[in-house]
Amino acid sequence: RATLSQQFQRQLDDLMQRLGDTQVHYVRCINPNPQKRSGEVDLASTLHQLRCGGVMDAVRVARAGYPARFSRAQFLERFGCLAGGPGWAVQEAGGEREACEKVLDIAGVPEGARALGRTRVFLRIGQTEALEARRACTRAAAATRLQAAARGSAAHKGFLVLRAAAVLAQCQWRVNLA
Repeated sequence: RATLSQQFQRQLDDLMQRLGDTQVHYVRCINPNPQKRSGEVDLASTLHQLRCGGVMDAVRVARAGYPARFSRAQFLERFGCLAGGPGWAVQEAGGEREACEKVLDIAGVPEGARALGRTRVFLRIGQTEALEARRACTRAAAATRLQAAARGSAAHKGFLVLRAAAVLAQCQWRVNLA
């Protein structure tokens, strides 16, 4: 039979194990006004709560660092078209990390404006917008090529029909002359 001290130690160990296994996150409630009336917002009070809670500093740090964060799969799904498509980029590069590096190199994102973690791609301010603009141009160019191919195919089919009609008309004309 365990002593009271041993039971307490075991419970404490279990608690510490649970705390170690969990991912810590906090939910900060902000009161919109000191009177707690609905529909009213006291901006000074709200800003004071955000500053005291460290939210403003956390936002400032996030903006100074890498505010844009994508998982590698999300990044390749979104921007893989810059390197020929997400599946192609992974096959060519040999893995997700290398594919992400290849996409970033092709897109011209400077080394200091990006970071690759174990599972995520981090981008500094402005880099996501630049990648989105480049993605839009790439997709527009692909749509234009697709439309050109479809129009060319339709025009070629029309040409074949007209040529067949011309050959038939010439054949009939020669029969009538003979």
